[in-house]
Amino acid sequence: KYNIDLLVDAPCGAMTWMPSVLERIHEARPSFKYVGVDIVPSVIANNTERIKHKYIAFRQHDFSSGPITGLPRSTKSAIFSRDALQHLAYDVIISALESFAKTSVDYLIIGSYYKHGTLAEINTGDYFPFDVSKVDDFPTPLDVISEETPDFKHMVVFERNALRNFPFKEKMTKSLKNQKE
Repeated sequence: KYNIDLLVDAPCGAMTWMPSVLERIHEARPSFKYVGVDIVPSVIANNTERIKHKYIAFRQHDFSSGPITGLPRSTKSAIFSRDALQHLAYDVIISALESFAKTSVDYLIIGSYYKHGTLAEINTGDYFPFDVSKVDDFPTPLDVISEETPDFKHMVVFERNALRNFPFKEKMTKSLKNQKE
């Protein structure tokens, strides 16, 4: 739909189901490239050893510490962060979204329990149903794609340019505070 030829998967994790998806995409779009990003060195080392295709690369990076840099050239690109934010402390979610907004991609696709979740303070590694729609004045998504799960998980697509100047810390901190009241 968005003609993405570079997908940055942050975090990529153990790559159990993604290789078969990437193979199908690459067959349909030979120019397609994939960069898997993860904070865990052993995950990157294992994926690099197991998955050897010219169009797939892996990189160790803490995506909440700053933008993902040095990406391959592409016509249209996206960060795909499906199963991360709901396991991060709230201040780390803010940092991750700020980093994603500063990365040179066209789209951001995040996992969210859109219109069915909440905002919460947790310890990184725990879980809550993160819902970006609960953040006051958050930019309007281009698309909201239901994963058709019982817990209402969605993939929410944003234009990165719409997020570039969004005051994440201010708006997200205020939204969390307002939700608690």
